[in-house]
Amino acid sequence: MDTAIVTGATGLVGSAVVRKLLENNIDVLCIGRKEPLIQPRKNLPGTATNLKMDMADILSLEDKIGEIGWVPGFFCVFYHFSWKGLNALTDGSVDDQLKNVTYSANALVSAQKIGCKKFVNAGTIEETFAEKYLDNRWQHETYPSGQNAYAASKLAARDMCVLLGYLNKIDYVHTRLSVPFNPSFTGKGYISSAIRAILAGEAYAAPTNPQLLDLTHIKDVAQAYYLVGQKGKNKANYFIGSGEPKKLSQYFGMAEKKAHAAKSCADAHQPCTDNLLLTAEDFSIDDLKRDTGFVLKKTFDDLVEEMEIK
Repeated sequence: MDTAIVTGATGLVGSAVVRKLLENNIDVLCIGRKEPLIQPRKNLPGTATNLKMDMADILSLEDKIGEIGWVPGFFCVFYHFSWKGLNALTDGSVDDQLKNVTYSANALVSAQKIGCKKFVNAGTIEETFAEKYLDNRWQHETYPSGQNAYAASKLAARDMCVLLGYLNKIDYVHTRLSVPFNPSFTGKGYISSAIRAILAGEAYAAPTNPQLLDLTHIKDVAQAYYLVGQKGKNKANYFIGSGEPKKLSQYFGMAEKKAHAAKSCADAHQPCTDNLLLTAEDFSIDDLKRDTGFVLKKTFDDLVEEMEIK
């Protein structure tokens, strides 16, 4: 890989992957709706070029890169992180979510037209959850997650891209994420807010979902994506994470122990026996390690040790 294209370049994962690529002397075309997308990076060997573009226009990418004089190079990898709900990643109506299926398919077609050798698509562990539900639960209960439109659209985007990758003769690598985290926990979501409250010794709403999650340091996620671009195999479906899933109450319990909070999670260190559809095997990174040589550098336990108590 000598060049890369990254959609969703300003997001948590996209921006971290861009930096990792630049650190490894990969020239990157950063695509997004905002401008400027990526500030000039000093002391990094790779070069970032910004292209302001809405995903609705991604089929015009070949013309756009011609206008700015960006050259894909000999081995260009296309990373697709762009995804949009109504106000957040997973919300909105079915129509809001399904637009992303078309955008993902068009991104793959554009990648092939401009000569990219590999298309790396960012999916979600919610796909696995939905598939397991469809296998054995749909006749007996409603879908137990509020992210049904998001999960269905991610599944549709994945399957459409698998087919188009085959028809257009471009390597397609699928990936799934659970919860990548910024160690400063500055996000607006429930998990970041709860951990900030724990560290401050404040009350927070206890988690009610017993499902397994995999909180993974964003730098490890970025390293994994760099390796997938370099060594990921055609038609692979990699879970990118630590490979050590826990219930959210367990993660919070670890943070509480560090913070010496008065409130504690009773099941913080007990095995997960009520994990519903997902099991530890669904978070396995064995194939990722085998194909790319990925090595996890930061576990959640490591992060807990580094937490600054206010």
